[in-house]
Amino acid sequence: MNTCEMVLLADKNGKTYVADDMYYHKDKGFHEDDGGIWDADAFQGYQEGDRYGLHAFVHIDNWEQVKKRKMTIGEIEDKLGYEIEIVN
Repeated sequence: MNTCEMVLLADKNGKTYVADDMYYHKDKGFHEDDGGIWDADAFQGYQEGDRYGLHAFVHIDNWEQVKKRKMTIGEIEDKLGYEIEIVN
């Protein structure tokens, strides 16, 4: 699906989507895998085929819903940078 279709769907279902190294979630907006937020300038250098910048960005058509990841508590703590405790 293209960027516009993806944003409408993600805003409706609350899921996170990915295309290449770009992520989108309705609460975070466009961001990196590590959570770093993309500002408007991030799209200026983007190129896909003969399209540039925002024009190219809205035509990206390989957005997919992010799949669940299986992780150990240690892996989660490494990614977060601090210890966690699992509670039910």
